[in-house]
Amino acid sequence: MKKAKLSYRTIILSDVHLGTADCKIDEVNDFLKHTECERLILNGDIIDGWSLARKGGWNQKHTRFIRITLKKMDKFNTEVIYLRGNHDDILARFLPLEL
Repeated sequence: MKKAKLSYRTIILSDVHLGTADCKIDEVNDFLKHTECERLILNGDIIDGWSLARKGGWNQKHTRFIRITLKKMDKFNTEVIYLRGNHDDILARFLPLEL
């Protein structure tokens, strides 16, 4: 049986820490997969550059998070706002970036 999607105007996620072994990526991906929203705010420390610099653990589930987010933007016209946190400093080389 397919789980019904919950609908929100805005969802705010913080401190996901993609690239770390103990990130709760299964829970986050499940939540995103079963929700829809007009606006998704990624409020800092989404990608943990500090961990990645120390040979962190990026895996397919972390890539899935990125794909789910891009799908929300493309298929469901979700506005995604990414606020960089201190662990996201690796992104300074790429930002500002607009998709």
